[in-house]
Amino acid sequence: MKRALRGLLLVMLTLLARRAWAQDEPLSFGQAGHVAVSAERLFGFVHTTESANGGSASADTINLLSAPTALIGTGYTWPRIGVDFFVASSVSLGCAASYFNVSPEAGSFSGFQLAPRFGYALNVNSKLAIWPRGGITYEHVSTSSGGGTSNSQSFLALTLEAPFAILVVPRAAFLVGPTLDIGLTGTMTSAGASRDQKFSDYGLQVGLLIYI
Repeated sequence: MKRALRGLLLVMLTLLARRAWAQDEPLSFGQAGHVAVSAERLFGFVHTTESANGGSASADTINLLSAPTALIGTGYTWPRIGVDFFVASSVSLGCAASYFNVSPEAGSFSGFQLAPRFGYALNVNSKLAIWPRGGITYEHVSTSSGGGTSNSQSFLALTLEAPFAILVVPRAAFLVGPTLDIGLTGTMTSAGASRDQKFSDYGLQVGLLIYI
C-alpha cells in the first residue's frame, strides 16, 4: 500500500510538471489567481518530542518519503499533498492532506492528516521566493497489534512553516525550509481508557512545487 501511494504521488507530480513546463513564460510566484500544488515533507531532518503521563521522549531522525519510525504516532512529518489558491497578490489560502497505511509484521497502523493554512509569498528575485505559512494540523491514527489489541490516537498542532521556493524551470520549484509543529492537544484511547498524549516536532524539510 505504501509503495502504491508513492507511485501515485510520482505520477501526479509528473503530469503536473509536464503542464507547467509546457508554459514557457516565467511568472512571478504568488500572483492573484494562481494555484500552487505541492508535494511536501518528502525528506529532511526532524526532531520529535512525545509528551504523555507527565513524561516525555524525543528522537532525531532523517526521513525519506515516510514518517520517523522511532515515534510512529506523530503523523506531522508524513509526506503530504498541498493545494493553495492565491486569493490576492501574495496572499494564499489552502490545505495539505496525507493518508498512510502501513502493515509491519507486528501489526498495522493507518491514519490521515488535514492541515488548513494561510500564507504570504515574497519574491526575492526571479528565481527565489519565501512563503511563510501558518495553520493547524489535525491527525488521526488507528493501530492494531498481532494479538488483536487496537487503539486510536488524535492530535492537534499549530503548524508554522517558512519554505523557500527555488525555481528550477518555469512554474516549478523546490521547496526547502524549516517546519514547526507545536502540539496543542491529543488523546490516545485503548481498551476503553483514554490518556493525554501530545507530539511536537521541528525540522528542515524538502518538497516540490508546481504553480499554474
